[in-house]
Amino acid sequence: MEILEHHKPEFVFLENVPNLKTHDGGKTYEIIHTTLETLYDVREDIISPHYFGIPHIVLVFILLED
Repeated sequence: MEILEHHKPEFVFLENVPNLKTHDGGKTYEIIHTTLETLYDVREDIISPHYFGIPHIVLVFILLED
């Protein structure tokens, strides 16, 4: 968070590492999400890599902040 506060990037992308949303009953994700909401308008979606021309069969959860 200190890096984001210092550099203030326009967009931030986060990839769902295994179990990010379910770790500790979802508490870890909730802390990340709530903290990011203090700096950004947070939106989340599951995006297929095929949209970007990347041949991959695994769905990736990406959290996008603006």
